[in-house]
Amino acid sequence: MRDAVSLTEATLWLWPETALGAADLANPIWSKAPVNSLRMDHSPIVVETRPTGAAAPRRHILTYLHSIGVGHVLLSQDDRLPTPLATGRMVLQVTWFPETWVGQSRGTWMRRVFKGVTVESDSENDREGVAIERETKFVAESAVESFGTGEAALG
Repeated sequence: MRDAVSLTEATLWLWPETALGAADLANPIWSKAPVNSLRMDHSPIVVETRPTGAAAPRRHILTYLHSIGVGHVLLSQDDRLPTPLATGRMVLQVTWFPETWVGQSRGTWMRRVFKGVTVESDSENDREGVAIERETKFVAESAVESFGTGEAALG
């Protein structure tokens, strides 16, 4: 998985997570939600151990914590996305079309599916009565990335 990714256009799906860790597809929170700004990043969760006789501690990466910042410009009340569940775990799917990839056609899509997602913060700001800007920050326990061509990006 690549390091930080910043996008100006992407589509999101957000579902409650079932007890088995899968997306509850029958009850979407967001479905094909367009976003105007999105940043995905990950950072390692590290522990240090000091074996007997070792001169310095040894660092071990346990896993990665994924952070996702979603910006959405709302042009009217009808454009409002439902507020994500403030508590509970979710599954978030982000799909986008990379602008240019050497050797790839323009129809190539990227998908990143995050599991164990929780809301870190959620806020709205009025932009002088013209629009409302919303920022939601998520954290996730795991992520899987895939890519392809055609309509498979929609599901």
